[in-house]
This record gives sequence, structure tokens and C-alpha cells, in this order.
Amino acid sequence: MKKIYLFSLAALLCIGVIAQNAPYSVQGMPNAKVQTPTLQKAGENTAFTFDDILFWVGQGENKAAITIQWNVEGETHAKVWGYRWDGEATGYDMLKAVAAADDRLYYMTQTPSQYGYAIGGIGYDTDYDYDTAIVWENEIRTFQNGLKFITSGTFDNWKAKDTADYWQSGWGTGFWYYYTQDINGDYKMSGVASDFRTLTDGSWDLWSFAPGFEEATFKPVEAAAINATKYTQGTFFFNQDWIGHRNASINFLSDEGTWTYDVYRKANPGNALGATGSYATIYGDKMFLLSKQAEDIGDTTSEGNGRLVITNAKTLKKIKSFEELKGNDGRSFAAVNKEKGYVGTSGGILSFDMKQLELGDIISGSEGEIGMMACLNKYLFAVNSSKGVLVINTADNSLVKTVTSSKTIGGLTVSKDGNIWIAADTELIKIDAKTLETTTLSLSSETAIPNSWYAWTPDPFFASAQTNTLYWGNNGGWQGSTIFYKMDLEAENPQPEQLIDIKDSGWYLYGSAVRIDPVTDHIYMQLYKSYGSTDYEVREYTNTGQLVSETALDQANYWFPEQPLFPDNADPIIAEAVAPITIQTIDLFTIDLSEVASDQDNLTAAMDQQVVAQSNTDVLTAKIKDGNLEVTPLTNGESTVTVEFNSNGKTVTTDIAITIHKADGISQQANTVQNAYSFHGTVMVNGLKDFHCTLYTLNGAATYSFTATSDAYQLATTPPAGIYILRGVKAGKSVSFKLLIQ
Repeated sequence: MKKIYLFSLAALLCIGVIAQNAPYSVQGMPNAKVQTPTLQKAGENTAFTFDDILFWVGQGENKAAITIQWNVEGETHAKVWGYRWDGEATGYDMLKAVAAADDRLYYMTQTPSQYGYAIGGIGYDTDYDYDTAIVWENEIRTFQNGLKFITSGTFDNWKAKDTADYWQSGWGTGFWYYYTQDINGDYKMSGVASDFRTLTDGSWDLWSFAPGFEEATFKPVEAAAINATKYTQGTFFFNQDWIGHRNASINFLSDEGTWTYDVYRKANPGNALGATGSYATIYGDKMFLLSKQAEDIGDTTSEGNGRLVITNAKTLKKIKSFEELKGNDGRSFAAVNKEKGYVGTSGGILSFDMKQLELGDIISGSEGEIGMMACLNKYLFAVNSSKGVLVINTADNSLVKTVTSSKTIGGLTVSKDGNIWIAADTELIKIDAKTLETTTLSLSSETAIPNSWYAWTPDPFFASAQTNTLYWGNNGGWQGSTIFYKMDLEAENPQPEQLIDIKDSGWYLYGSAVRIDPVTDHIYMQLYKSYGSTDYEVREYTNTGQLVSETALDQANYWFPEQPLFPDNADPIIAEAVAPITIQTIDLFTIDLSEVASDQDNLTAAMDQQVVAQSNTDVLTAKIKDGNLEVTPLTNGESTVTVEFNSNGKTVTTDIAITIHKADGISQQANTVQNAYSFHGTVMVNGLKDFHCTLYTLNGAATYSFTATSDAYQLATTPPAGIYILRGVKAGKSVSFKLLIQ
């Protein structure tokens, strides 16, 4: 066993004897605020060794350790992690690897200077709710793999969003001291940044924050705990479970085919969900679990936690629960954004405060039993058993429209193209989420889609996130579906086609326990043999109906599965940034945002966009409408509009630089810039290769369209003399020019 020279309460490192007027550095970087400290040796302490470390990161023969001390109120011990590697590694490699592996640890840095990486902030999620973000005034920064780069600005003034977290940051008001120790050596203040610090087998690094430049005494150390079990690579199966005997439950099937049963109970010992699970969904970092009753009195092994239970989406640790839903049973849940959501119940729709996690009142006009719901384009679409599909304006909760049918309306889903689809027995009703216009497709009695109002479940009706395709199970009566259909919505005449047939297998789909993976596009269904049997299995099929796997549930129970649910692992990204735009018109100008952001495991068409910031508001006004950024020029000048894209509770922002230049006409210019001009009877369009362009009259009529095949493109036909607006669009980028043709 290698001995590590550390510190304890009995052997504190004395720090703080400062040599006057001697400039020093922090992490090997000049800082005028710091003066050279006189360090004394740390006392020998063999009580804590590498063998005591619990959380190890990396692979290899070499070992090193990292200690972090925040010096905040309530902190009694510094935390220690271990790092393994082969070859060469630096102190920064160790910090980065540990933060990426431990979901509770996060840090902030900047693009490295000639001195290396400056570590400006480090945080630790002490309550394990995985709410890791920092705030400064109205700005929120989130972390990916434990890391956040800030490209400009200061490390000072940032605070942890979760006030329970340990967080310290700074450079001008305090800073992170960096100490290093090699085997059989003493701690020394590092004279270089962590990425210039070469680790050796047995190295030990220490990060300690100095609030107000006052170095703190070293604390005793403890091993950082291993992450709580995370459920990310696999599929959840939410169960009604055995009514009269057990509360609702969740099982998890890993991608490798391994079952973990009762994951909520494992994460919350002594606790269970409500009785008769009805619906589960993930939004942001939380899972929302609805049950019809608060508790099953027949379950003597655990305490039921209510009709609505909110958990961490990765660990299933309970965040909050509600025994009552204004006197109603739980049905479904839908979120508008990070501020507002809705709870569907047996008696109507309740508003829900997503920030405070508090229930509101019943939405007027929604009274009655609610089924499936979805939020799209500032509307809530909700199925009401007696009224039809309610369309509610999420801004003021007003009822905008009710879609009805002579058939019984049941299921609801959102297709890849961003339309709402309603299953109504032998009818499929499409609702345009922008115009609210409806289109009805007829089905045969054989391909009719079942509903479950007699004992509500989310119907076996769903859509792909990868292709514009609908899927559903047939009406198999009480036994459940045995034939499954798909419909290609891109076909000239969309018709159901049989995809999977299990009617002779002895297995049946229980209720709605079938859904499609948003990433792989594979269909998962949980099957049962009979109501008196504890035999269950999960089958995985491709989107063409080919069987991929069969996995039996080897823990006997009457699970009565409700629905599969897939983890939301990916964050949205900016897929196609909007290039700087020059607007040479006084008219309203629209920028297409449909391809700017994307999300690997959610519908791009379902993203919510909003303008969250704007510089120089005198130049223009900007707002979001129907997925577009609408810009109204006010005066000449430049403005930057920041648009936030919210994909299922996870956000990303992009800046759009806009220049307003309201010229009376456009003369000939070099083709190295984006412009259009009329010269000697011809129209030239420069700098717009591969843009699809349209000429509009000033009253908005489109007169001529073309695609520029080069950066010096000449129109084949010259439109009549007059003033036109030329608009060009390419992969989400938009430009606009005022064009005078004489």
C-alpha cells in the first residue's frame, strides 16, 4: 500500500504567512491580487490511502488522486476521487475525466491562454438532484460532461442555481488555488496550470478555493461517493401492477437485455408509486409519473407516494409527490416549457407550475375525463372523453377550439412533421398545429384503432421521430392487440399496411404497452399470455417488422404493463447557425428557424422557440411566430437577437446578427458580398450560391422564383420595372434585399 501524505484536523497545513508586495501567480498565471505565501509542510497522515477511494475513473496501471475543497458553509470534509491511466496525463486530464464521470461534479474554464487552462469555478451537487447549472443575473449556464466554457467575461459573480450545491468561482474576488504532491513529497503551490502539470504514478492534486483571497486551512478528507444508479441506456416499462396487492411500479430493461425490477422502490427505499399506474413521461431532468389512486391498500411492503410523483429522470430518486389532484384521479401530463405544464385528470386539466412544482386550478372548459395530451406551437391538445379534442391557448389557458367526431376519439400522437394525429375508431384526424385546420382519413373496420375509456390507458397508437409514419395495434378486445399496422404519411395516398402479426403466438399486447424508440426507430412491446399468468416478455422489432430480440421477465408478478418509456439522453444542438443577415427593407422580414436546432432523441418540429435577449432594441423588434423569427425593421443599425430552443425541457441558444440598411435602391456592387442590383436591363444576384430566391412586389405578391447556381448569378428574365423585395433561403439561413429595376 502506498502511503499518501495528507492532512487531518490534527495536522493542518499552515497557510497565510504572506510576503508583502511580492507578485505571485494563480494556477501558473499572473494575478496582481496574489502575493507569495509561505508554505509549511503538511503533516504525515496514513489514515487515508488510495485503497480508501471509492470513485475511480479511467483505466491503466498508473494511479493518481484529486482532492477538492470548496470552503463553504456546511462543508466538513474535502472530497477525493481516483484516476487511472497509461502513458502521459496531466492534472487537467484528471479533473476533466472525473467531472465527466461524476454527474455531481462540474467546473468552468475558458479557452486556454499561453499559460494554459484557468479553472475559474467548481461545483458539487450535494443533494444529488443533478440540477447542475450556474446563474448570473438573468443568465443561466448549463454543463455538458461536467464542463462549461465561457468565451468571454469573468469568473466572478456566478452562483449555483441550486443553492444546496457547493459552488465557488472567481478570479478577481477570490480564486482556486492549485496544489500538487507526488509520492513521498510535500504539497506545493503549483507554478503551472493544470494542463502543464504532468502526473506520475502516486500523484495527488488538491484544489482549494480562497474566498476574498484568504487561504483556508485544509480540511480532513473523505471519499466521494459513487454515483447513484443511472438509468439511461435502455427502456423503462411503467406498470399498472397488481391492483389490490401492489402499488404501481417501473422496471428497466438495459440495452444488453438485463432487467432491473422496481427501480423506483430501489431508489426510494420503503416507498412506492400510487396505485394503478396510468402515464409516465420525461421532461428535462425530471420524470412525471401519474397513477389513478394515491395508494394501494393491499401493498403492505411500501408506502404509496400519490397520484403524481416527480423524480429525477436518471436515478428515479423522488423530488416531490402529490397525494391528491383536486379530488381527481391521475391520467396524463404535458409540459409547455420550463415554466408551465398541465396535469390531465379524471375531472379535467390542472395547470402546473414547472418551476415551483405546484398544482394550479382546473382549466375552465376542460371539465371531464382527460386522456392523452400534447403541447405544440403554443397550444395544448387534450382528448376529453365527452367533448373531443380540446385546443387550449397555453398563454392564457383559453379554449380556442374543440375538434369533434361522430366516432369515439381515443389516442393522440405527434408526427415527425409536427402535426397532431387523433385516433377515432375508423377515422384518423390530422390537426394542423399552426392553423388548427383538420383533415380526416378513413380506416376499415379491420384496421380500426381501439380506445380504452372503459379503463383508461394511453392507446397503442404512436408515431416515429425518425420518419413521418404512424403505428398502431388492432382492436383485439379484452385480450389486446395481436396485429400491428403502420401508415406512411409521405405516401401519395396513405393507407395502413400490416407490419407485425402475433395472433397465433399465444401472446397478446396488454393495453398500450407498445412504443417506438426515438433514436433506433425500433418498436418495443410488452406481451402477456393471460390474465391469470405471470408470464411476460418484451419483444423488439425493426420499423419493417423484423423481430430483433425477445426478453422474458424472470421475476414473477402480475405486472399489467402500461407503457414503455425511453430515456432522454441527448441535448439539443445548433445544427445550422444563422449567418449574419442584412435587411434592406422596411417591411416585416421572416427568418426560418426550422433547421437551426436539432435533437437526436426528440422531435425537432416540437421544439419551443423564444427570443430571450436582444441588443440595440431601437433597431428592430423580433418575435417568434409559427417557428419563424419575425423581424420588423425600425431604423438603420445592428442588433443581435438571441433565440432559445427548448427541446423537451433541455435548451440551447443561438445568436442571430441582423443589420438593418434601409436603402432607397441598390446599385452595382462587387459579387464578394451578398446583394442584388439591376444594371443595363439585367438583374444580378451576388454571393447567394445555392440560395432559393423569390422576388416579391411591395404588396407581397411573389412574381419570380429561382435558385442561384453561382455567386454571380444573372436572372434569365428581367421582371417589369419597379421596386421589389428579393428573399433568399438556404438551409435555415435567410437574406433579404430591396431591389430597384429601372
